[in-house]
Amino acid sequence: MSLNQRVMFGLGVVVIAALLVFSAISTRSQQGFRVLYSNVSDADGAAIIASLQQMNVPYQFTEGGAAIMVPQSAVYETRLKLAGQGLPKAGNVGFELLENQKFGTSQFVERINYLRGLEGELARSISSLGQVKSARVHLAVPKQTAFVREQEHPTASVVVKLHAGRVLDPAQVGAISRLVSSSVPGMQSQDVSIMDADGGIVSPNPMRQAGLDASQIKYTAELESALTRRLAVILEPLAGKDGFRAEVTVDMDFDEREKTSETYSKNSPPNAQSIRSQQSIDSAPGRGTSGGIPGSLTNQPQQPAEAPIVNEVATPANAANATTPRNLRAPGEVETGVSVSESGPLRSERTVNYEVDRAIERLKSSKGNVRRVSAAVILDHKTSAGAAAKVPFTPQEIVQITSLVKDAIGFQQTRGDTVSVANLPFSMEAPVETPAWTPELTSQLLSYGAIALAVLFGYFAVLRPLLRPPPPPAPVVEPVMPPAEPAVPALSARERLRQEIAERDEEWALQEEAWKAEADQRERMARAEAEREATRESQSKRLYDELLDYARGYVTQNQEKAAFLLRAWAAESKPGSGERS
Repeated sequence: MSLNQRVMFGLGVVVIAALLVFSAISTRSQQGFRVLYSNVSDADGAAIIASLQQMNVPYQFTEGGAAIMVPQSAVYETRLKLAGQGLPKAGNVGFELLENQKFGTSQFVERINYLRGLEGELARSISSLGQVKSARVHLAVPKQTAFVREQEHPTASVVVKLHAGRVLDPAQVGAISRLVSSSVPGMQSQDVSIMDADGGIVSPNPMRQAGLDASQIKYTAELESALTRRLAVILEPLAGKDGFRAEVTVDMDFDEREKTSETYSKNSPPNAQSIRSQQSIDSAPGRGTSGGIPGSLTNQPQQPAEAPIVNEVATPANAANATTPRNLRAPGEVETGVSVSESGPLRSERTVNYEVDRAIERLKSSKGNVRRVSAAVILDHKTSAGAAAKVPFTPQEIVQITSLVKDAIGFQQTRGDTVSVANLPFSMEAPVETPAWTPELTSQLLSYGAIALAVLFGYFAVLRPLLRPPPPPAPVVEPVMPPAEPAVPALSARERLRQEIAERDEEWALQEEAWKAEADQRERMARAEAEREATRESQSKRLYDELLDYARGYVTQNQEKAAFLLRAWAAESKPGSGERS
């Protein structure tokens, strides 16, 4: 390539490399860091940071240090590697606590370690639920003994920390209670207490104790949604799909009422009266007996009795037994006694009780009665044919729409239902103008431009020269301007032949000079080679002379060693000698 081509080639390589680096940096800045773990304990965080440093994975912290962040491309790979190392431990120790038991551990320590391991395993199982962020389990297992007739049942307490905006439904609360109670022998589901991180009791269900139930709220929401869909079906043909808004509120009564009443009425004439009970008392006259106010008169024998007497009686007056009536009435207004005759009328008493009519009525109202329904509908102005702008609904149309809404929701005036229909223009939201040039668009264009330049450069600089090699350059013929000389007369044929022979002689002379220069070059090269060979031979001879002088000096100084060496060489050079000394 020429100088200009080399300069352009270098500039293209530099530009493409710069674009690729900028694109990579932009892409990395867009990807950024993603959360690896959040809300880990201090011990787990320190272990995770140490592992990240060993793996050479860059990391960052969020504000407050609540989460550890790593590059997005390495999130899942890093999690798998940390999981292989057992991180994070989440602060719960499971049955691995029993793997490294010390020699001589007491039974009490073994029991405590078993309970700790069981609590950790239960906490891990509860934390696997999607709503639970973390959990802790406390077991109270009394020591069983044969000397106590009534054994205490084990109990458990569970503290769960839920994710923001999530709750546990009754089925999940029951599943947690069942899980814990089934893991401890002798424990029942009602012996498990579940509490959330805010201090509220989750089991038993506080919503049920407060009179609320998730099923009731769900039923109310479904009923409101069904009524809203009814309104949408009716109003959509009139106002369009986006020309109305409707909401329905239903007030439900989930109370249970039982009523028992007893009603008593008189017997009607056609019905036969039934006797419930009957009592009869009959008395006949008997022998008279004394009576009256206690005193001296009552202590006298009855011959016959004369006191107290209220009636006139006949008593003997003299010895001749003549009977004359006497008045023995005491003076004054006070009666002093009564007389009892020996004969009197019969006495009869009769009491009859009849049955009374009785009606017992027991009423039980069903749950989920609709107490009140309220509906609110707002209509946008309608589009009239031939009108440039929207026009409001007429009062007659509003009345008709209100009547349709009432019929759709089952309006009852006695129940106190309300329906409100308003016709107001909807506000139009201003369209948000998206800027035509954004940093993301710039990064994408630079990425695509770098790729396009790389492809073009590869095609024009590598692929095209290989497929279509350039043609050999044409010889450049420089025009030779003839000197301004006077015109030469035309030469004859003999002169032209002589001129051509002279030109050929010049060419042969030039060729001979070239051959001579080449022969001289070869001769110089041969002479240089001969000199190098002579130098090598002289160096070899000098080395041989040095070695020979060294050998002579060695033999002169060490004659005994030289003689021994010669004998050894002689022994080795004997024919048929299979061994060497």
